[in-house]
Parts: sequence; C-alpha cells; structure tokens
Amino acid sequence: MANVIASESTRQLQRAWSRYYASLETARLEIEASPHFAQAQHRAQGYYVLAEAQAMAYNWIIAPRLNHPRIFTHTAWISYLYGLPANCPDIIYSMLALDGRYRYRLKGRYGDLSLMLLQVFNGPMGIASTECTGNYEYTAEETGGDEFEFILSPEKQPGNWIPLDPTSRFNVIIFRRFLPDWNTDYGTLDIDTLDTVEDYDEASERDLAQRLDWAADFLLATLRNYAISLYEFVLNLTGQRINVWGNIPGEQMASIAGSSTCSYSFLPYDISEDEALLIELDAPVGSIYWSFQLFDVWSKSLDFTHAQTDFNMLNAAIDDDNKVRAVLSLSDPGVANWLDPLGRAPGACVFCNYRAKTHVEPACRLVKLGELNKNLPDCTETVTLAERRAIVAKRRPAQLRLYGGW
Repeated sequence: MANVIASESTRQLQRAWSRYYASLETARLEIEASPHFAQAQHRAQGYYVLAEAQAMAYNWIIAPRLNHPRIFTHTAWISYLYGLPANCPDIIYSMLALDGRYRYRLKGRYGDLSLMLLQVFNGPMGIASTECTGNYEYTAEETGGDEFEFILSPEKQPGNWIPLDPTSRFNVIIFRRFLPDWNTDYGTLDIDTLDTVEDYDEASERDLAQRLDWAADFLLATLRNYAISLYEFVLNLTGQRINVWGNIPGEQMASIAGSSTCSYSFLPYDISEDEALLIELDAPVGSIYWSFQLFDVWSKSLDFTHAQTDFNMLNAAIDDDNKVRAVLSLSDPGVANWLDPLGRAPGACVFCNYRAKTHVEPACRLVKLGELNKNLPDCTETVTLAERRAIVAKRRPAQLRLYGGW
C-alpha cells in the first residue's frame, strides 16, 4: 500500500485476504487430485463447484449484516445454482446469522408446508469451533395453527423459545421448509430484532478480517466434506460396491447434515447406455415426507428445474401391489417414475423418509434396458414422450414461482 502506513488491523485484514486466496488455491489442487477429476465428463463440474463454493462463502459468511439481520433464501441452497451438498428439490432453504447476545422474533405462516426444520449453530459452518446447538422440527398441527411465532434469545422465554449462544456474535440458523407440491402455498418467514444491536461495524477492518478467515475455512470445509468426500461416504456405506443401496439411520446422519427423524438410503450408481437400474420400494406408510433424488459425484444436485431427476410422495406412481418402482437409466424408458441422470454416470441417488410409521428400505437390480419390460409388472405406470415433455415443462415455472421469478 503505497504512501499508507498500515495499522495492525490493516495488516490483519491483508493477512486474512491472502489466507482466503491461499485456501482457494489449496481447494483447486485438492479438487484436481480427486479421482472424479480424472473423468473427463466430470472435470468441468469440478471447477463449477469450486466457483460455487466461493459464492456460497460470500453469501453465508461475508454478506450477513448483524445490525439488521435478514433471512437469506435466494443465496442459500437453491436449484442448481447452489447445489452443494445435494439440496433437496422439495425444500426451501434459508439461512440467518444472529448476534447471540440479543432477542429476536421469528414469525410466519406454514401455508402448505408439510414440515419445517431449524438447525442452529453457534458459529459459521465449517469452522473447527462451531457446534450444532439445536435441531428443531415443527408442523402446523404441532404449534397450533397456520401462523407461528418463536423467540430466539440467550435467556429462556415463555412460549416457543429457541436458545442462542450468547458468547457468539455469529449464530447461524438454517431453515428447511418442505413443500412437496411446488405450486401450493409456501407460507412466509420473517425476523424482527427486539433489541438494539450494538458494537457492530461492517466497515471494521478487524470484523472483515474475521469474516475472511471464516470464509476461507468455510470454503475448504464445503469442498472437502461434500464435493470431494460425500460420494466416497456413499460408497463406504455399501462397502465400495456400486448399484447397491446403503442405509444409515437419522440419528447418525443428524451429526452430518440431516435429521434424526429421517431414515436415509444412498445408492452409488454406474450404468451404461444399454442398462437400467430397477428400484423397488414398499410404499412408505404414515410418512410426513419421502422422496428419491439424484446427485453427481461432486455431491451437486442435478438440474431438477429442467429435468425429472427426482420424485416424491405426491407425484410418484404407486403400483397396484403398493410398491413404488422407479427406473434409473440414461435414456427415457417411458416409465412414470424415471430418474433422469442427464446422460452422466457415475452418480448417486438418495432416498429420504421422514417420520414414517414403518421402516422401509429400497432395493435395486441391474437389468438390460431392452429387457426392462420383462422385469416390470403390467400395472407399472408409463408415459409417452409427449406426456414426459409436458410433465417436465411444468417444473420450471413452478420453481420460478417459489423464488419470485428469478
């Protein structure tokens, strides 16, 4: 800095900036060292997620203003824009950063949400000292009607209360609002500050240096834990076998990125043009939400806005024998429950089942695409190419509606 005598806080800011860019270079080298990068069809996506993680680091760590907190939805997990790690098509994700010393009122409506999850952390995600301090699940029935109100604060409050860590000035709340039918009422969500937030200056060199340090850690953690490692985690569930389901209870997934009231099954798949995976499942009973969804080897959701890469309890075809049958194949097999991998393999599929009264696990078998009909009962629902196009065409306007036409 020519002609400027740098203070210690300025030098701290410069060091943080340098560390952030050093972490980005470290991330690039680790992406390139991943076995996924050796596959030409996945190589470009490796750089895509590298850029995506940078955008997420800004959105989640740098952007929040603690003196006027707001709920970020368009810059959380959304469609294929921010798809790490495998964001669910039927969940509206939001994030909120709060100074834990003060009181806030969270309010809104459920609308047609089937479930709302709140996960609270006492610091930015990806930071070694950050801990999850609470997982909360709510439905309209459980909180007494369509409208809800919660107080978030360090001290216990009457009514619906969610504790914050008063020693942290950057508590993070992640919202997951389940809307299986994208065309229905997605409710509302808002935050009011009940106290005056003091001692915050977004122009502070020390504060921004702290945010840059956090952003560096967030960036590396996001890429290491999800983009590079999640597919390997799925493989480990199946003993490194492909085209086989691996199951994990919600209690174990809750410590990673899930819910303790959900059972999860993961399928690492790899198929050729003339093959298909036939997936079978006893239709879940009493679930508040269940779905199948595809994601790629970098743990990024496939483009569910423009392709049928998923289906859920409301739009799934269920056969007369009460079984859900789906087909995962590179080309459209004409089966209603087709999972479209967008012409790329390998990848992974996840089955999520929340609050089911009975525990069910999917099974699958690899068949030749030309022999698929021999392996399906006559009652399996089929669609024509024109019908598929019409079904897929409805996805984009429904997703646009959820986020105000972005």
